[in-house]
Amino acid sequence: DSVPTGCEALESLGTKDYDVVLFEWHLPDMDGTFLLDRMRDVSPDVIKIVFTSWMLEEEESVVLTGLNACLNKPIAVQDLLTVVDGECEKRTGRVFNEHTEKQRERRITVGSMT
Repeated sequence: DSVPTGCEALESLGTKDYDVVLFEWHLPDMDGTFLLDRMRDVSPDVIKIVFTSWMLEEEESVVLTGLNACLNKPIAVQDLLTVVDGECEKRTGRVFNEHTEKQRERRITVGSMT
């Protein structure tokens, strides 16, 4: 699934079970800190991966807020797959690419990855 705003992401997280949330730190309706706080309430076990153009210098402090990973834009597809696979493997013992088609549908992207 893909949604453009944090509010829509929270609504989706409240109605569907996701394994992974990929999201832009700067969304039109809220910032990443607020979205992370709400995700902890709505879907505490979901893997949270943020992408942004400024994250590198603040990555350590942001990870402490509950993120699983941070990716700087522009994002190389292989880097994204490596991070998602690694986080899924930590949690389930299997890499994301090995999941069934139904399990692959259990991810949501919030905002723009470009």
